[in-house]
Amino acid sequence: MKVINKQILIQVSVWAATVAILLYVFRIPDQTIDAIELQLLLLLENLAFAEIKYLIPVFIHAIPFFIFIMLTGTFVREEILNKGVFIFTRVQNRSRWTFSILMQLLVFTICYVSVLFIALILILLVTKSSSSVQHFTSLGIIYTLYILFYFVIALFSNLLAVMLNSQLSYLITSFIYMFNIFVAGFFNQVLGDLTLLKWLPVSQGIITWHESTYFTSVFHRYTINDFTFSISYLYLVIIIILLFYCFLRKIDKMELY
Repeated sequence: MKVINKQILIQVSVWAATVAILLYVFRIPDQTIDAIELQLLLLLENLAFAEIKYLIPVFIHAIPFFIFIMLTGTFVREEILNKGVFIFTRVQNRSRWTFSILMQLLVFTICYVSVLFIALILILLVTKSSSSVQHFTSLGIIYTLYILFYFVIALFSNLLAVMLNSQLSYLITSFIYMFNIFVAGFFNQVLGDLTLLKWLPVSQGIITWHESTYFTSVFHRYTINDFTFSISYLYLVIIIILLFYCFLRKIDKMELY
């Protein structure tokens, strides 16, 4: 793997901690819930379908997404612009270089999600809003799905940036993300049917919309029937493979900007 861009790594870490503080300020924890994993979801995802028609709850929900995509959404394009002459004239195996760059994106994603979770957990412990993890498997599901979902976001935005040769890709990705959420609100308010929502890309990264005996006990207002975690894992892994393939094909055939 190429040397990790330490500047972006630091920015990602600092902003993740900042986002954790903002979420705690905007969303006061439920003092009746002791489990850290449930409090995490209340801070990260407290978005019922009936609230989607209001802009402020949706905006607060999307804060972690906006910050992450702003930091990483055009990373690959910037690498090409800065090192394009070297890449396109001296690198013999572009696929290996592309894979290395995408692995850097994965590292940024893991760093962002990890710092965000650790900061939120520390805040919950310090403020005595929660005292312990009661279901480690559920915490692991939240953590891994967030990494997969945010990695898909990063890959998609960066692929757009390379294909369009534009820094506006993160704005396009943000629009698509928000549009997906408001489509979910439309399905709930107008059609009254949530079944199809489990196939929306944005739904895969919202844990509380999944059907789970443990989570549903608290987030029953949010659940989509038959929307299991296995669906999202498979969905996200397939998208990651497709985006990797598109990236490899694009970089292998492209010329210097």
